[in-house]
Amino acid sequence: MTTRLILAAAALLAAPAHATDYPLTIENCDQSLVFDAAPARVVTIGQSTTEMLCARRLADRMQGTSVWFNEILPEFAETNAGIERLADNHPGFEAVMGKQPELVTTQFEFHLGAKGVVGTREQFNEIGTQVYAMPADCVDKDNMVGGDGERMQEFSITLMYQALRELAQIFDVEERSNALEAEMRDRVDTAANLARDLGAEGKTAVVWFSSPDIALDPFVAGQNGIAGFVLKTLGLHNVIDSAEEWPSIGWETIASADPDYIIIARMDRRRFAADDHEVKLDYLQTDPVTRHMSAVRDGRSGACPGMTDLAAGPAQRRSLGLPWLGAGLAALRPALALGISIGETFIPPQVIWRTLANRLAEAGHDLHPIQDGIIWNYRLTRALVAAACGAGLAVSGVVLQALLRNALADPYILGISAGASTGAVLVMVLGIGAGAVSLSVGAFAGGCWPFRWSWHWPARRAAAPDCHKRG
Repeated sequence: MTTRLILAAAALLAAPAHATDYPLTIENCDQSLVFDAAPARVVTIGQSTTEMLCARRLADRMQGTSVWFNEILPEFAETNAGIERLADNHPGFEAVMGKQPELVTTQFEFHLGAKGVVGTREQFNEIGTQVYAMPADCVDKDNMVGGDGERMQEFSITLMYQALRELAQIFDVEERSNALEAEMRDRVDTAANLARDLGAEGKTAVVWFSSPDIALDPFVAGQNGIAGFVLKTLGLHNVIDSAEEWPSIGWETIASADPDYIIIARMDRRRFAADDHEVKLDYLQTDPVTRHMSAVRDGRSGACPGMTDLAAGPAQRRSLGLPWLGAGLAALRPALALGISIGETFIPPQVIWRTLANRLAEAGHDLHPIQDGIIWNYRLTRALVAAACGAGLAVSGVVLQALLRNALADPYILGISAGASTGAVLVMVLGIGAGAVSLSVGAFAGGCWPFRWSWHWPARRAAAPDCHKRG
């Protein structure tokens, strides 16, 4: 039923079938991958792909691993100890390419898809590296919607079988796929029968993966995702009506549904405090609302380690910045008041609020017309423009750092500011114009040129040693 069960079956069925006929073409997530031979150097992003390759005794080809939720299966522990762990969570593009891989496998398209937290397919393909994403995370799924993607169709376990067959073909280690699928179906049926014996069929449930903060809305399993498939297999009804893989749903909604079972994901990862299942259990038992839910009151809430093995999506990328965003918005009001108060003449904050109340709600406060005019006609507009400019600069800075995956990225360091100044000066020197529009266009074009090199240089830099090595 879980990825680990699939791997256990794969390990038992190690006898080869027939040799792969190269060149091999694999259609993967709307991309065509062509292999002239079995890849000799591989980097894995995601625990499931790491364990799948270990099960095929391909550790000697694995140059690095990343994105871990739990300790590796005991039977692979010794093998895994000899493979470098590039990162517990998201590895950097340079760290991956430093291993000069011919193939990068990823459990989640989020890492190497259009969003490219590690890098986009195009970046890897440009320097001769193939990217294979698990079909379970891209077939009939839009990973550009929501935090963890939205499924257009219910997940099917046949996608797991597809990944097993395709990886076996790529590395020319094909196993008896039909026997493996039969073994897996037997395990799924056994789990469903067990659930029926326990009287779980027809009951309601919710799966809680984690939360960026225990006080924030939890990430729970949606209807069509892998965890939703597990619930359906067990005969349980998911109370969360969402097509997203791991939507963020408020406890008010969950408590109102009052599911019969609360299934908590258990993992070794500790990126968030709520990754710890004990923290989640404590919250359920102490929160003034959740402690009255029937599943908590009657002892039908518990941690399930297998849930993360099968279903752990990249919910951890949800914004850690939410608390900071809230703090920033809370500070905006007093900052605006201070900005309006201070000037050639000091105006008390209470006068500002009364002026705004008069202007916006006709409150009728008795104010001096000069103070009212200074606030409304002079200072308020300037303060609002300053706040908007500051917000725009903050957003552009975050976007720049996210695109380059470097927290030190800065327009001055990268030469973007100098390029913009040069572009504006050229517009004037060449006589193209000196108006606001022409200067803005020139500055924008001048800033884009150094940014282009900043964007492409890391990929070209990483490609150099790889090209020399392959000759």
